[in-house]
Parts: sequence; C-alpha cells; structure tokens
Amino acid sequence: MKIVVERRSNHFHAAFAQDRGRWGEGRTGDEAVGNLLRLHGEALGISVEVLGEPLEPNVVIA
Repeated sequence: MKIVVERRSNHFHAAFAQDRGRWGEGRTGDEAVGNLLRLHGEALGISVEVLGEPLEPNVVIA
C-alpha cells in the first residue's frame, strides 16, 4: 500500500494512493501519516489501542 503525502498551504495531507477518499492531515508529513493510519488503519488491518482516556471515537480502549 502506497501513501502519498502532499504539502498544502499551511498543513500536510496524506492519503492512500489507491483510495484518495481515505486521508489524514497534520502540521508535518509524519503527523499527517499518523492521522491517516489512526483514522483509516482498518484498511490495512491495523487497530490502535490507547491505554487510558479515549482520544477519538474510533480508538479501541483496552
């Protein structure tokens, strides 16, 4: 799976190359990729587990 990162005017935008409808953004390219994987990781079979308080509704809590 290829991820494309684009610099925009005041942020970075990351999306799956074959599915540009799944995207994330951030202040840096790394932050945009992290946001993409946190929001759409299920497309790659990735689940995020956060110990403590939930950060997002989509995050699995242990």
